[in-house]
Amino acid sequence: MTTTTTNTLQDQIRDILRSETYLKENADGTFYDELYADYRDTLDKKIAIEFLNSSSPFEKFYDALTEWYMEAEFEAFDEAVRKVMKNLEGADEDEVIEIMRDMVYFDYPADHYLKQKFCTNILIDTGDGNYDFVLNSVFPHYDGEYDTEIEDEASLTRLAGTQGYTKAQLWEALQQGDMADAHNFLESVRVEVANASSHMNALVFLVELTLEQLIDLKQHVDNAVDGEYLVVDKRAMTGLYDPWCGGGSVLEIQLEKDVKIPFKFIRSMIPDGGDGYGIANVYGMCESAWRYGGVKEIITKEG
Repeated sequence: MTTTTTNTLQDQIRDILRSETYLKENADGTFYDELYADYRDTLDKKIAIEFLNSSSPFEKFYDALTEWYMEAEFEAFDEAVRKVMKNLEGADEDEVIEIMRDMVYFDYPADHYLKQKFCTNILIDTGDGNYDFVLNSVFPHYDGEYDTEIEDEASLTRLAGTQGYTKAQLWEALQQGDMADAHNFLESVRVEVANASSHMNALVFLVELTLEQLIDLKQHVDNAVDGEYLVVDKRAMTGLYDPWCGGGSVLEIQLEKDVKIPFKFIRSMIPDGGDGYGIANVYGMCESAWRYGGVKEIITKEG
């Protein structure tokens, strides 16, 4: 097809793009399409962890996306040029390309990767870090002494408060030692402490989050402000874990209420294995262990 009714080369190119290509037209006369991502295309967990460990995760992500899809973008653009040149006799190809560079663009399939879910560990530090994460190793833990009370800074003390229990109630429960067939929060904490295989035990919540959620939450964790927090579903697998040595307890603390976690108390919120040994490797767990828990609410100063 040769277009002869338009006034300028730009108009002719636009007519051909409308009639001869799959490109979609914007109101401003530009054309675009989204590059294809196969449903099997997934982001490797190690790469996601690299993004989250950088100072600018979104920038790192989009730089990588450009690298992955640059060749596909060039091929799609060249195909559009070929369609135009085939239907525009006698035109100078270099001039056509120059015009089309301002007229045609391709969106990368960012959402395909940003919506990908990751098994994420939320490691808590309510002051534990100042004591090398040993504050939860109280009786009935093998390294704990019966007459040495749990500290205020221990993450288990803070967790008990979110469940409606005082430090005194927690301590009284712990002094009763290990038990079988725990049925509530205090009983399950007794079992968790007694069966911890390490002396360095951090409180951990297992949740499933998308890459987009992780990147958004990272800025809140990195710039923690008083009064800002997230709420974790009470169904989340919760327990004591040692990512430094690759150990921990049974991860069977039974939460009775959703847990409000101030951002300032989060040591890390990253896909499993991004902060020390991964739980999946240490325990041999499948992804379903993370699927019961999620972030139900995020409270920030901006609302």
